[in-house]
Amino acid sequence: MPVECKDASTLVMMRDRTVGGSPELLMVRRSQRAGFAPGAFVFPGGVLEEADYSAHALALSPGLAPRAAGSVLEDVESPAKALGFLIAAIRETFEEVGILLANRGEDGLWQPSAAEGEELESVRRQVGGRSTVFFQWVSSAGLHLATERLVYFAHWITPESRPKRFDTRFFLAAVPGSVSAKPDFHEITEAHWFLPREAMELHERKHLPILNPTLRNLEFLARFSSTAQAVEELTKREVSAVLPRIMTNPDKSETIFHPWDTNYETH
Repeated sequence: MPVECKDASTLVMMRDRTVGGSPELLMVRRSQRAGFAPGAFVFPGGVLEEADYSAHALALSPGLAPRAAGSVLEDVESPAKALGFLIAAIRETFEEVGILLANRGEDGLWQPSAAEGEELESVRRQVGGRSTVFFQWVSSAGLHLATERLVYFAHWITPESRPKRFDTRFFLAAVPGSVSAKPDFHEITEAHWFLPREAMELHERKHLPILNPTLRNLEFLARFSSTAQAVEELTKREVSAVLPRIMTNPDKSETIFHPWDTNYETH
């Protein structure tokens, strides 16, 4: 019997490398001590928690109501939980790389001052995976989570044969070039900005271990010539769940089949 999936969220932060230049993405390296995918390069993210769709958390998202989130993530059982996926993506990104996608009033994406940045880092150390602490601080700081900036673009489910499985929603957010990522050095040990094709080439040369869903999403995102184009086109994208199937070859290597592959239905 397949292992039950855990709900999870992943956030792809995208920015143009130069003005009018190609878009680059933030990728992070998981700790070698991680229980899942040690040493792999992924996008920030993690498991959805009940606190992510609590009344307290939902109140921090005035820019996107549960009903609107539910109309986008139509297969999620409740509008509140649908919005929770976006909130989890923002929370996990903050915990892993110290970037908080938030708004204060009508000033657009919040960019902390030096003093606020020090406070933010202090809060990050205090959170330590305790999501309620995070939500309490966001509220006390007069901030709102910028869920309306996230664009839902992919949904991947871990193959049934794996011992750890995740039902993961992928979101994209455009961020300014001034954004700085700081690994927590617990879950994440490195953070780098790559053009999608750079990351794929490094993976091909065995320099960058990348999981299959991450690699396929890199291939997909490589088609965009700018962050603005990516946001515009992904906003109109219809998302279907991808559940790969795995065939073990005689030499113990694996062949992965996706729904769009010719032989998917026979494996």
